[in-house]
Amino acid sequence: MGTHKFRLPPSDILTPPVEVRRGYLVGPDRTPIRTMIEVRPGQLLCHRDITDSGRLQLPWPIPGHGLPVVGTATLSERATPYDLVVELARGRLNDLRNQIADWSHHLGMSLSPDLRDMMRESQRLFSQAALAQDDPETSHRLAEASLIKSFEAGELATRAYARLLLDLRHQHQAKLPTLLGCQLDGDPQGQPWAAWLPRVVNAARVHADWNAVSPAEGQYLWNVLDAQMEYARGHNLTITAGPLIELRSPAWPDWLVEHQNDPQTMLDIMLDWVRANLVRYRGKVAVWNLVSRIGSPDALGLSEEEQIEVAARIVQTARTVDPHAQLIVEFDRPWAESLGAPSATHQYPPLHLGDYLARNELGLSGIGLEIAVGYAPPGGLMRDLLEFSKLLDLYSLLNMPLHLTFAVPSAVSNLNDADTLVTSPAELAQGFSTVAEGTVLDHHWPEPPTEATQRDFASDWVELAVSKPYVRSITWIAASDASPCPYPASGLFRADGSPKPIVEWLAQFRANHLA
Repeated sequence: MGTHKFRLPPSDILTPPVEVRRGYLVGPDRTPIRTMIEVRPGQLLCHRDITDSGRLQLPWPIPGHGLPVVGTATLSERATPYDLVVELARGRLNDLRNQIADWSHHLGMSLSPDLRDMMRESQRLFSQAALAQDDPETSHRLAEASLIKSFEAGELATRAYARLLLDLRHQHQAKLPTLLGCQLDGDPQGQPWAAWLPRVVNAARVHADWNAVSPAEGQYLWNVLDAQMEYARGHNLTITAGPLIELRSPAWPDWLVEHQNDPQTMLDIMLDWVRANLVRYRGKVAVWNLVSRIGSPDALGLSEEEQIEVAARIVQTARTVDPHAQLIVEFDRPWAESLGAPSATHQYPPLHLGDYLARNELGLSGIGLEIAVGYAPPGGLMRDLLEFSKLLDLYSLLNMPLHLTFAVPSAVSNLNDADTLVTSPAELAQGFSTVAEGTVLDHHWPEPPTEATQRDFASDWVELAVSKPYVRSITWIAASDASPCPYPASGLFRADGSPKPIVEWLAQFRANHLA
């Protein structure tokens, strides 16, 4: 077993948050390695089965930036502990400098005076922190200040990069073809947001709620889906649909539980459901989201291998039914941090699963990613704009269009039942809180989420995503806070149907940039 050792700040300066136990090491391909984090007085130890060099990634408090995941540079094992905060500052500064150099070289991005000043100050502070490691208090103060400057510079640089990319795209197209959509729920007729939505988006995702459409095996009630289709067509919105199969037990029909010990029967039932949808709406849907949350540990007992086989068979079947349809599969938690936990039951990250499905010539047209940072599972740990950009570039290596689903909270509101818990004793040891599925992790955010912070956060992330030409669609996961959704308070509209501030921003962004 290999062990990386880190010195923690003095306890009278900072007490590490319990979430550091959710840290993990990554290898050269950025794949999380199963890691056990042990916190001792003054030390953090990272145990794993191999002894190679690696980069530690862990949630760490950055004043003004919440509790984002921060990474060290690549470190080898050694007997003398590394200073944790110094190494986090080194890793962040290194990532930032490399990314800005890449953007400057390939895109000709110029650095504003403010950005140059931030970079110089971050480097100065880091250099002083590295030289002051014999004085832990001084070293910590300087390294933390360097981290703050690096995060500020990262936000500023990534915004500038996104706007540069948008300008470059507009040199070839006055209006961009990227789809900006919202998932529908129930019959839109009579909903207070129904008249607003077409001003905000150019696409609508018909939500095929399997449990509602098929209350009994072999029985289908299409009236709600038909109403959603009619609403989208009536407002000239491009129609996407799905996910047809969501590998998360609460999303499955109640009657399917009877077959949970019979994977073949479950697969046959899923294929019947997929065929029924594609036959009924063939030629009307631009993009079918066939399967989501592949690799979920909560899929009625289906193993990882069985889930991969299910996804492959569903794509093959859908391609047979409609040879001309655009077919995608979707992954949640795309950073794959859950694989770093010693209690992880799965071993393949979404990137590798997507690569496997793409290479097998099943007829896949794209890859979907669900982005829901700052939420409890099925959401993910907090990330910043620079990390989001790097994630999208990583998945672009699959050479397939990307389709994003967004959830951003507008309040510290948890609408789920209190008994819907996602925490086991093993997960508690890894730094999970005992919270309901999809709970807003307010202390992970720079400040408790509000409607204003939802607008500010989402505007940066949506603009960045649209700037990347390989991102073909962005779908907001909920129209209204009244809609059932695994992510509370994430709707574009309040429960009474009135618009939140993000709606006005999206409407203006669509008018300025999208076809």
